[in-house]
Amino acid sequence: MKVKLYGKLFTLFLLAVCPIIAGQPVNGQRDFSPETSRKIYTGINQLYNLNFDAAEKIFTEVSASLSNNPIGCVYLGLTSIGRTLTEGETKENTARFHAYTDTAVARALHSKVSVKNSWDLYYSGVAFLLKSYSEGKKQNYIESLKWLKRGLALISRCVKREETRADARMLIGAYRYFASRMPWYFKFFASLLIEPANKSEGLRNLEFAASHSKFNRTEAELFLSIAYMWDARSEAAYQLSENLSERYPGNYCIGFLTQEILLRQKKYNAALDFATNQFRKIEFDKRSETGGLIANQHYMLGLIYEGKRKYDAALKNFALAYTLAKNKPGLKAWSILRQGTIYDLKNDRSRARDCYAAAMMINHHSDLLNAFSRKFSNKPYRGELLE
Repeated sequence: MKVKLYGKLFTLFLLAVCPIIAGQPVNGQRDFSPETSRKIYTGINQLYNLNFDAAEKIFTEVSASLSNNPIGCVYLGLTSIGRTLTEGETKENTARFHAYTDTAVARALHSKVSVKNSWDLYYSGVAFLLKSYSEGKKQNYIESLKWLKRGLALISRCVKREETRADARMLIGAYRYFASRMPWYFKFFASLLIEPANKSEGLRNLEFAASHSKFNRTEAELFLSIAYMWDARSEAAYQLSENLSERYPGNYCIGFLTQEILLRQKKYNAALDFATNQFRKIEFDKRSETGGLIANQHYMLGLIYEGKRKYDAALKNFALAYTLAKNKPGLKAWSILRQGTIYDLKNDRSRARDCYAAAMMINHHSDLLNAFSRKFSNKPYRGELLE
C-alpha cells in the first residue's frame, strides 16, 4: 500500500471517534449537563485537530465526572491511538492505551442498564472494539476476535434503534468494507465467526452515515474518502478529503490522504505543491504532537518524486523518512524498502538488495512488507503498485 496512513486495514474502523451525546440519558437516569456536553464537544474537536494534550485533559475530567460510564475512557483510549499514529509507538503510549481500554470495558460490563439505553449500548460496543484492538496489539488473536464479535454484536443492536442507527451503520459499514480488503482466509473466518465482510454493503452503510449521522459524519466521510480512493473514484475521494482538511486544518493526517489521492490521479505537480506547503506547516508547528509527522511527510515527498521520476530527490526524502521515523518501525521499514525500489529503477542492483535485506531486519510486524522484500531481492522492482 502506498501510504501506511492509518495502520492495518482491519483496525481502521476501530479508530472512529464516538459521538457527542449532548442531552442523551446517562445510565438511564439523567442527562449530560450542558457543561459536560460542552467538554465532550471541545475534547473531540481537539482530538480531530491533533491537540492530544488538551484532549486528554478534557477527557480525564469527563471520565472522573462520569465514573460509571465508559465514555471518558473510550475517548482517552482513542486519544492514545492518535498519539501513536503521529508520535510513534512508545511504551508510555501503549501502556496508557491498554489501561484506558481496560477501564472502559470494566465500566461497560458494570453498567447493566446499558441494554435499555441506546447510547450506553453504543459506547459499550465501542469499548469492546477497542478491547479487541488492545488484545490484537498484544498478539492475543483469539481474545481479539472474541471482543470484536462481542462489540459488533452490540453495535448491530444499535442499528435497530432510531437514535443510534446512522452512527452504528458507520461502524458496521467500515468493518464490512475494510474487512473485505483483507486476505481471503480472513474474510472466510470473519463471515463464519463474526460478521460477513461485504464491500458494496459496507459502502452503502458508510454513505448512509455520511448523509444521516448527526455525530459521526466526520468519521464516515473519512472512511468513505479512503474507500472511494481504493475503488478508483478519485474525484469523489478528493472532494471529501478537501472538505475535511478545511474543517480540521490542524490535522495533517487528512492532508496525507489528499496527497495520496492526487498521486493515484497522477497529478504529481498538484501533489508536490500540497506536500511542500504542508511540510512547511508541520516544520513550523510548535505542537509536540505533530513533530513526528515530519517523517511521514518526507515519505510522501519520496513517493511524489518517484512518480515524477526524480529518483535522486526521492532517495533523499526516503532516507530522511527512515532517519526521522522514531518509534515508527513500519514507516522506517517502508522507507528503506522504497530506497531499494528506487535503486532498482536506477539499475543499482547491489544497493537495492542491501535495502531489501535491511527492511526485513526491522521488527515491523508486516508480512506484506517482508513478502515485497523477498520478491524484489530475487527479481528487480520495475514499477509495480505496492498494494
